[in-house]
Amino acid sequence: MRIIAFEIRKNILRKPVIIPMILLLLINIFAVLYQSSHVQDIFSDEVDINQLTEKEYVYYQELHKEFDGNITKEKQQELISLHNNLEEIINEGSYTKEYTNEAKTGYIFGDYYLVHKGFYTPMEYMVSYYSINNDMVEKANDNILFYEKTNNKYEIDKNKYIVNNYKNRCISDFYDVSGWKNLFSYNFSDVLLIIALMLLTLPMFYQERTNGMEKIVKGTIKGCKTYTFGKICSVVIGISVFTVLLMLCNYIVFNCVYGLCDGNMPIYALDCYKYTPFNITLNEAYLAITGMKLVAMIVISIIFTFIAYISKNPIITFIGFVGVVCLGLYCSGYIYCEDIFKSLLAIISPFSLLKFSDIIKEFNEINLLGHFDLKILCCIKIQVIFGIVMFCFVSGMSKIRKHKIESTGENYVTK
Repeated sequence: MRIIAFEIRKNILRKPVIIPMILLLLINIFAVLYQSSHVQDIFSDEVDINQLTEKEYVYYQELHKEFDGNITKEKQQELISLHNNLEEIINEGSYTKEYTNEAKTGYIFGDYYLVHKGFYTPMEYMVSYYSINNDMVEKANDNILFYEKTNNKYEIDKNKYIVNNYKNRCISDFYDVSGWKNLFSYNFSDVLLIIALMLLTLPMFYQERTNGMEKIVKGTIKGCKTYTFGKICSVVIGISVFTVLLMLCNYIVFNCVYGLCDGNMPIYALDCYKYTPFNITLNEAYLAITGMKLVAMIVISIIFTFIAYISKNPIITFIGFVGVVCLGLYCSGYIYCEDIFKSLLAIISPFSLLKFSDIIKEFNEINLLGHFDLKILCCIKIQVIFGIVMFCFVSGMSKIRKHKIESTGENYVTK
């Protein structure tokens, strides 16, 4: 532990590292603020509260006070009546297109737009989700009976998974979940994580090599044993802390800008996650996204450390980093592909875990020699195993030097 603390103090707790990390956090905040202030597409299926006028926002809040919470038949009927009345006025074309005090937002069409996009459409999805999902479960039950006759184990396991994980799903509460949707779709922070990892790893071995300390440290038995191990641990700890801080920053800023509703709602309350294979809440989903980014960054940091260790030139090291990123991102693009070979490339790539929030939107499965499994679960298992193997391999490279010193008696410094 002492060598790890020393490496952290020497390589991470320095102004040339801390200041850029703080700047990256600030850039991330400004990126979220820019995204929220950017004019939303008029054809979007949700209301952007940051683009509402003061009067529209007041009416928007009034509607939420009226319809938020448990979805009752009374609320449904009241919303349907309000929506249909406004729709009838719009369809007749007899309404004034000028500002009027009769409209809550100042404009009749503004009232209709707010009610339709912000309340009627999302509540319609939440109310109908139970029956739509049940139809899918019933179809899966029929498929099980069919494939049992043909003894197709893969399809049987697949449909059993659907039945076990999709049955009895329902959405009982209504809240504005657009903030969570924006939070889950925000991925600019992944770019900042890669930049931060490069800043941490690039100078990791270079300083000792330029001043000759590497030969002295590696010339001792104790130094060989702890040299690379301490550096790997320091990088892993450094990028893990930064990842958690960045994800916490995202949560706080999005909560301030958009407002994040009850996090105990199921993730399939977001219409883009209607087919997700996981029964988790919004809070649990964000924790899972954070966890997957942690696993991905730890594995990538070990790969970067290996490149920095074997490379003698910082320029070559940087090129190696860029090459790994480009190759990893290219392979992760096959995560939705049905071809088994391309799917395996995506599963092997740790960068696929950075897309966790997108992958779990759909039921993405893989057929491994007749065995059913979800692609994302396979990816997690492989990355954990790969990370442990790489960690042991890279940290063990210095121990090879240790055995050489013990066998030859070569030693620069007394133990």
